[in-house]
Amino acid sequence: MLLFKDVSDQREFSLNIFKSIPTEINFVQIVNLYSPITIKACYAHNRPEEPIPGLKTNDDCWVTQGHCDRVIQVTEETLEIFHTLIENADTPILESRLPQPHARQLIEVIRKINQIPKWLPSLTGNYYPTMMFNETHSKRDGVLTRQDNPTFQPNRLREWVICGPHFYVGTPFNKNPRSRCTHNNHYEDVDLTILPKNYLPSSVYRPGDKENKLINFTSHIPKFKNNSVTEYYRFVNRIMASLNTERSFINAIIPSGATHINSVSSIAFEHSIDLVAFGSTCVSLIADFHLRVSGRTNIREADMQMLPQIQNPHITPIMHRGLRLNALTRAYADLWSSVTLTEITQDSWAVENPMLGSFESPWHELDPHQWSWHSPLRSDYSRRQALLEIDVLVALALSLSLEELTTIYRVQFPVMRQYELGDEYDAKGQRLPSTNRKAPGGKEVREARKDWNETSPLTVSWQIKDGLETVTKTFYPPFTKVDREADYAQAYEVLQKRYGGGV
Repeated sequence: MLLFKDVSDQREFSLNIFKSIPTEINFVQIVNLYSPITIKACYAHNRPEEPIPGLKTNDDCWVTQGHCDRVIQVTEETLEIFHTLIENADTPILESRLPQPHARQLIEVIRKINQIPKWLPSLTGNYYPTMMFNETHSKRDGVLTRQDNPTFQPNRLREWVICGPHFYVGTPFNKNPRSRCTHNNHYEDVDLTILPKNYLPSSVYRPGDKENKLINFTSHIPKFKNNSVTEYYRFVNRIMASLNTERSFINAIIPSGATHINSVSSIAFEHSIDLVAFGSTCVSLIADFHLRVSGRTNIREADMQMLPQIQNPHITPIMHRGLRLNALTRAYADLWSSVTLTEITQDSWAVENPMLGSFESPWHELDPHQWSWHSPLRSDYSRRQALLEIDVLVALALSLSLEELTTIYRVQFPVMRQYELGDEYDAKGQRLPSTNRKAPGGKEVREARKDWNETSPLTVSWQIKDGLETVTKTFYPPFTKVDREADYAQAYEVLQKRYGGGV
């Protein structure tokens, strides 16, 4: 539905009604409105026990139904909560910007998070943030050379120059550029279930100038604690954040040696344990929500100052899952052994499911002192479960209720919810490519299933790299759909009994 013919349904705008005579702070805010009828419906609604609808229906249509909890009464106390979330101490409370909470319950979530000590301020002096190589200046100054046809294949980690598409949430090896890569869309998915232990992605940049001289490249690498910052494993995130995609806070842990351009921000920590703790927490939906609701579209170290510090007993199992998500190759062997998470062998999933463990070791078989190819989580389902359990563990640590967690998911992450509604996993935990996600192979899988007997393995092929290569994958029945809200409920019950916290 378009209210104005010259404004598309993807453009956000605000309508404000002001009173002529200033009084005490007391006004109403309703966000994410797609039709004027929703305002009337919100005031008419009188059943607060009903679930708060999100932004889109299960059929991918904009939600226009109302709910009484969509009407947010903003007072000076509310502004103080917003101020702590968004502003620095020098900004007067009356000049605070307004975030975009979808429902009253999210105000309480923000208040709870605001009360928790923050990660980065607690580590002042023990970490170093950098955006490293300016993409434009580095090409001009001979620090980097653009090489996108063919793309550059590094032979060692110190030759790998990371760009935003390379990584995703808790996944340092997410996509690899095609041999001819002139656009951010010219990247192919990385299959973690067949990833070589010494895998190195290619890049559209190579170190050094056009004559392969590395002197400017080496001299531009920052120092931290008298060491090159590349000697540290580091936390990275994409600086640009879209509020209308599956996730906004895209981050991972990268191996030592690698560099990056300035579309990426990185943080080196003096102590590896702080890196794993911070990085594992940052993949949570709650960390993403905290930044998303503040309206930030560029995320740098200063913006991450607001993220809450999680303590034990919850941080240890969070680190277990975060380390297994990120430590995908032998390049992480030193990190795996240096943090020595000896309790990892006593950990376990919140659910028993045969889809967990097809490509990775069970918890009790892990060696906390020795990385192996089976140490990290490789199947789509296992990785989904780890991320889901991190969400729950962070919620428990912050004293959030199950309803608050599911409300965050349902109303603040509509694209992610839409994907999950369409996702299916095979018996080995592989997610089937789908047209819902516009994934490579989605159309081919859809066509193959039309003549499939539903009992035999389904083998499907599709082309990648502009038709230069063919991918063939076999999916094993039965195929299972998922329900993230039900899975949150099950994990919340089990992990709350195990670690406490929550409400």
